Amino acid sequence: MLITMDYSKIKGANYTPSYACNPISFWRDYDPQIVSRELGYAKNLGLNCVRVFLSYVVFEYDPEGFFKHVDHLVQTAKANDLGVMLVLFDGCFNRNEPTIEWNKNEWIPNPGCMNLEEHFWEKGNQYCQRLIERFGKEPSVLFWDVMNEPECTSFLSEETGDSYEKNLTITYRFVRHYAELLSNANLFGAITVGSDCTRSNENLVKFDVLKYLDVISFHDYSHNTATIQKNYNITLELGKKHGKPVIISETGCPPRGNPYDLAIEIANKNNMGYFLWELMIGKSFWNDRHGIVYPDGTIRDTALVAALFGYFRNRTPDAICYDGNAEGRASSFVKLAQELLDKKDANFEEYMDVLESFTNLTESCQIVPLKQLPSSRLSELRKTGDLQAVKEELKKQIALLKDVYHLE
Repeated sequence: MLITMDYSKIKGANYTPSYACNPISFWRDYDPQIVSRELGYAKNLGLNCVRVFLSYVVFEYDPEGFFKHVDHLVQTAKANDLGVMLVLFDGCFNRNEPTIEWNKNEWIPNPGCMNLEEHFWEKGNQYCQRLIERFGKEPSVLFWDVMNEPECTSFLSEETGDSYEKNLTITYRFVRHYAELLSNANLFGAITVGSDCTRSNENLVKFDVLKYLDVISFHDYSHNTATIQKNYNITLELGKKHGKPVIISETGCPPRGNPYDLAIEIANKNNMGYFLWELMIGKSFWNDRHGIVYPDGTIRDTALVAALFGYFRNRTPDAICYDGNAEGRASSFVKLAQELLDKKDANFEEYMDVLESFTNLTESCQIVPLKQLPSSRLSELRKTGDLQAVKEELKKQIALLKDVYHLE
C-alpha cells in the first residue's frame, strides 16, 4: 500500500448501476452514459467513494471490453472526486456457477464455490495480474477488496462438522492466496476483505489472512444501537490489536431495523469511514430494502440525505412534531373539502387542487408513512382523470385529518 490517508473520512456507497440486476449485467451490459449520470449523483450527495463488484466471467468472456468499462468507471469516478473500491471476488450467496448469460435478478457469487480450489488459481492469477497492471498505481483506486463476504454462502451454511471445516478451509486458502498476491504487488490502494460480521474477521486471523491486509472492513445491518456499537467495538479492538485501521464497507437497511441515518450517525460517532448499501434504487432485487436515489435523481428518504451532510433526526423527548392544525389549516381544509363534495358542478381540477392541499399537509407534517405517500396517489389520479376515484381519495384524507386532530 503506497497511499496514506485518513480512512475515517470515507463517505461511500456500494454501487450497481440502475440498469443492472447483478455484477455480471453491470459489466456485460455496461452503459457509460448511465454510469456517468449516477456517479454524478454520488458526488452531489457528498459521497467520496464507491464500492463496485467486478466479474471474472465478464473478464473471461471479453477481457478488453471489461477493462474498457472498468477504466471508464474509474476515470468517471475521478472526474467526480470519487475514489473506488474494487471488489475482485464475492462469496455471496449460493452455489450457482456464474455464466456470461446470467440474467436472473439475483446476486451471483464470483467466481463461485466450484472455482475456489487450486485448479482455478492460474486463471484467477491472470485476472488479478491484469487488474494490477491496469489499476495498481491508479490514485483513484483507494481499496482492493479481495473477496466480499467469504462466509455468507450456502457453501458453508448448508454444511456441518468436518464438511463445514473443509469448506471453510478451502474458502480461506483462496482468500489468503489472492490477498498475498495483491500484497506482493505494491499497490497504491489498500487491501481489505469485506467480512460479513465480526466473527468472520476473527477467521482472517485464524487462517493467516490478516497479515496481508492494510485495512480491516466489516459489514453491519444490526437492528439496535447497542448491537451495532458492540460490533464496532469488537472490530475496533481487533484493529487496535493488529495495528490496522477499520472501516465499515456495508451498512444501512431500513427493513432490518438499520435505518441509514442511524447507521451514518453511529459511524460518525466512532470516527469511522463507511459505505452504505447502496447508491441506486434500480433493477436489482435489493430495491425494496436498500437504495438512496432513483434513476431520475429523486430521493426515497430525505432523512438519509440530511444525515450525509451531518444533520440527524431529533430522537429525544424534546422533539417537536409539526402541528398541521396550529394555524387552523387542517380544520379549514376539511371544511373546504366537504363543501366541494356538496357542490354539484365542481370540476376535476378543483378537486385536484384541494386534494393536493391535503397531500402537502399530511406529508410535510409526517402524518403518513413513506410507504403510503398521498403525493404518489395524487400523481396516479392526475394521469387517470377519474373524478370518482379523486372523490374517494378526498374522503379518506378528510377522515385522516379528523382522526389525527380530533375535528368535527
